[in-house]
Amino acid sequence: MSSFTRYSVGSLFVLAACLPAVLADDPPADADTPATRQQRLEYLKSRAAECELFKEGERNKPLAFTREPLLRYSNPVRGFKLSDGGTFLWLDGERPLAVATWSIRGPGNIYREFTSLSAEPLSCRREERELWLPKTGGLMNQLLPEAPPPLPSATRRLGQMRDLAGRFSAVVHLPPDETTITELRLMSRPIYRYKQETPDVLDGALFSFVEATDPEALLLLEARRGKATGEYEWRYTLARMTSVRLIMRLDGKECWSVTNFWRSPKSPNDPYVEAADGKYVAEK
Repeated sequence: MSSFTRYSVGSLFVLAACLPAVLADDPPADADTPATRQQRLEYLKSRAAECELFKEGERNKPLAFTREPLLRYSNPVRGFKLSDGGTFLWLDGERPLAVATWSIRGPGNIYREFTSLSAEPLSCRREERELWLPKTGGLMNQLLPEAPPPLPSATRRLGQMRDLAGRFSAVVHLPPDETTITELRLMSRPIYRYKQETPDVLDGALFSFVEATDPEALLLLEARRGKATGEYEWRYTLARMTSVRLIMRLDGKECWSVTNFWRSPKSPNDPYVEAADGKYVAEK
């Protein structure tokens, strides 16, 4: 055996001996593991639980809140080093009145977003501080044209709502110059469904238009009793869940749009607000 062969074989034995130790090393500090994802989820839930929402004139009756996120999402499309968020609802009985998200972006920046689904004023507080005082929602309670009557069966109504939601589409115009246009994807299933029959509402579902899995626009479909006919009819509400310019279409025609939130005059009375909300530091 040549000296080259002896040294080569010897080197392989040394490498083989070291390999298990290398493989057994801990993952990099910034590696995303089930444990770190769970840690972030608990953090997002704790931040969401700090806020309470009230109807006007009912400051001592906080609305019910979904403690678990209806949607856990991320948005790698925007190029953040880290993107992790959760979507929550405030409910009046079973009916959603507002949607909230908390998300971790980049190295640990926290953002919160609120959007109203209510035609009536609301008040959001955290530790007695008013964070948000929307006077109304986005495009509220519109009659959906050329829609069939709601079916008697709750199961079949869900199929109806999914078909009706497919008539809508949405795009966002991305900063800085808004020339980059992204078509949002309608999630095939609603993120929330409620079937609690009231004198006015028979059924409803909340659909989401997403970039990756990040909700950017919301569609609330409801079988509501018509004031003129007394019969149930399909009506819709549209809400933004993004700070960028958004255009929504019904049957291919624009039905609603909003401008870039950060380039417009802002008020806590707006139907939608976005705000930085601190820093996230992972536990060691």
